[in-house]
Amino acid sequence: RSLVSTKLADAVAAGHGIEMRSVFTGFRFIGKVIAELEAIEQPERFILGFEESCGYLSGTYVRDKDAVDASLLICEAANFWKLRGKTLGEALAEIQAKYGYYYDFQDNFYCEGADGAKRIAKIMSDLREESPKAVCGKAVVAAKDYKPDANMIEYTLESGSSFIVRPSGTEPLIRIMIEGSDEKFINDLVNECAETLKNLLN
Repeated sequence: RSLVSTKLADAVAAGHGIEMRSVFTGFRFIGKVIAELEAIEQPERFILGFEESCGYLSGTYVRDKDAVDASLLICEAANFWKLRGKTLGEALAEIQAKYGYYYDFQDNFYCEGADGAKRIAKIMSDLREESPKAVCGKAVVAAKDYKPDANMIEYTLESGSSFIVRPSGTEPLIRIMIEGSDEKFINDLVNECAETLKNLLN
């Protein structure tokens, strides 16, 4: 999975004794894992790769985001559970009951115009110079800067929730990606992160 994708996959993989690898955003990094396994003649070890923008790779058939593969996977899953008398919603509820609830939210903040790129660079620079000490009443217990490999900062809160701040690689915007197990707290966190970024934008 890409670093910005749900950690529910980590829990499911661990529950089945399957190795999970986290990679940078972009399907080229998932494709790189496939290539590395092929180089040691173990391509069968690759089962599934995905990122939060609804792209999936199953097997080694393709190396880029592929909607056809995703469509086939959801059809296969629906049929699998229908034959067992369950809907996809019921199957998901069982997964959540076993591995936990993961709420994910993404918000975008646009910085368009001639000065957009400069503003985005300044926001990231400001965050690197002075990380927030607390967000939504919860202390920031860890801040991980992925620079120089990726222009992205991940914050972990004492509640166990986390959020990632990163500029888009293709659009004039900054994304905040938030994940945690408490839906109300996630909604509050979204609002506070939004307010923090708005202050930086002004």
